[in-house]
Amino acid sequence: MRSQINSNMQTESNNTSPVSTSGSTKTILDNSQQLNNGLDSKFVNELISFINSELQEIDEQDPDERFIIFQHSFNKVIEHIHSYRPLLLAVKKEYENVIEALRTSKNQNPRLQHVLMALSTQGSTLHNYRMRIDQLEDRVISLQEYESSLLQQLEIIHQRQEEITLEEKKKEKRGIHYYMDKRRLPGLNLKQATDVVFLQSKLKALEQEIVDLNSNWKNKYLPQFHKIYLKEILSTKIAERDNMRQEGRYLQAKRQRIKVGFEAARAYNDIRPPHWSVGDIVAHALKLAIDNQFIEKDTSDTDDKLLSSTAKAFKEDESSNEREAEMMLDYIDKFNELFESGLYTEAGRHAAVSPKGILRTQATLLKFKELKHPGPDKASHLFTFCEALMSTVETARSKPDEEMSLECVMCVLAEQQQHLLFHWLSKNKLTLSISLGEKIEAKCKCTLVCSCNYQSLAEHVYCKLGLYKQMAFCLLKQNRAECGLHIATCLAGFTQDNFKTALAKCPSLELSLQILIHQENWADFIVKPLLSLRNVLCILINSHQVETVCRLWNKLIVIEQKFGESIIHQLMLSEGMPLGEEWICIAKKLEELEQPQIALELFASVFSENIIYSAMYHKE
Repeated sequence: MRSQINSNMQTESNNTSPVSTSGSTKTILDNSQQLNNGLDSKFVNELISFINSELQEIDEQDPDERFIIFQHSFNKVIEHIHSYRPLLLAVKKEYENVIEALRTSKNQNPRLQHVLMALSTQGSTLHNYRMRIDQLEDRVISLQEYESSLLQQLEIIHQRQEEITLEEKKKEKRGIHYYMDKRRLPGLNLKQATDVVFLQSKLKALEQEIVDLNSNWKNKYLPQFHKIYLKEILSTKIAERDNMRQEGRYLQAKRQRIKVGFEAARAYNDIRPPHWSVGDIVAHALKLAIDNQFIEKDTSDTDDKLLSSTAKAFKEDESSNEREAEMMLDYIDKFNELFESGLYTEAGRHAAVSPKGILRTQATLLKFKELKHPGPDKASHLFTFCEALMSTVETARSKPDEEMSLECVMCVLAEQQQHLLFHWLSKNKLTLSISLGEKIEAKCKCTLVCSCNYQSLAEHVYCKLGLYKQMAFCLLKQNRAECGLHIATCLAGFTQDNFKTALAKCPSLELSLQILIHQENWADFIVKPLLSLRNVLCILINSHQVETVCRLWNKLIVIEQKFGESIIHQLMLSEGMPLGEEWICIAKKLEELEQPQIALELFASVFSENIIYSAMYHKE
């Protein structure tokens, strides 16, 4: 229908032409006649019905389609009334121009609005730029002033340095003044101390001693690691010697067997006994020789030769053992001599490097332990021996036993040498035991959180021994709550009593939160805590940690607000309903400890939960 209207409009616009003025009078008369005849009322009714029918078929909110309908209707009016046709065409043209202008302005209006907004914001942008320029200029001025002050200070420093340099040069020009020591030389009388010839000879002797010491230090002494190298070479040579001895014994026995077989074969050729072969004679002779080796020792020269190698070996072993025993006795005598002379440091080092560890024993340690302490500013003799003992663990290739290790650790703890104990544990120089870990743990005197690092050392010992329960306590004492609870639940198998003991020893906020809430990720929220909220509050109150109770309660409220979960409600109900008198006692204690807000909230929670419980299960 719209396409038909558009085509009719184009046809009408093409066929429309202005009417001459000569026929206008006639047309007006004809129109008046038509009006008189009732033709115009019929046309108007048809036109109105046409407009109404077309408006019903289109969207009334669309102005373009409405414009097309009324334009077509106006064309029909122009076509019907011939007398006013030029006037109506002019009116139509003006209206179409106005409508087109309105359409063009409507299309251009958004773009002009954007331009207008850009122009409106341009002024504020320029103002901001001007303000920023002023700020930067002020900043530049302040930096320049600061730079000038720094330059002045630098100039003052340069002047001071020049003055100091001039003073030092003046002092150098004045000459070097030697300090005259007026004390007597030790070991010289007055005559010798004033005799120039004697003093020169003494000076030459001392200089010669220095030269000898330097040459001996370069030629006669070697570093300590060379001793380890020589020990390795010695062990290799001893192994080679033993192999060669064994090979020599084997060759001697083989030579003796060959000799016996050769003599038996030669005797067979001389005698030629019947019913005997050469092999039988040789086998019989070897059997007799072996039997004589173990039964008859001195009956023949052959037996002496067979046993000579074995006897020699025993004699050599006995002689080497005797030499070794003599060397050990000399070593022990040297230690006793040093110990009795009061050279305890040298005696301790001598005992630490003893051969086969004959002096690295508990008896030697007890001898040093019985000595008196040299003084408050000096290390004990036992500590010196323990330090020498541990420094030679690698060279001696043997660690002290559990008892000696415990004594060494106790000595180090008494001397407050924590770094040395850390070094021994890291280098695995001690034989670990549960007593050793307990001694280290008992050294920690920290109240809440360990800051002395002794708990860390005890944790290392318990970890090496596989004592996970003690290890968990050490971790909790260091305020490493998450790791400690992981060890306690996964490896140590903590019970409720263990968790109560741990919280009583370490009543901290972090441990309390980790016991109640395993993690703050509520997707993995554990409804049943490791300890109930009632037990946690009781332990903290009994430990006089009222501030920790306040912080714990506030933290739970913050977590509730953050995640939108009734955490306190769930924790209170984890033990079951109804809530007993224990909760009322806790609230009263908090009120006595000047915490009325928490006490009031706890009273309200207990009262409301019990009311709900009684309403649900005791309706009668």
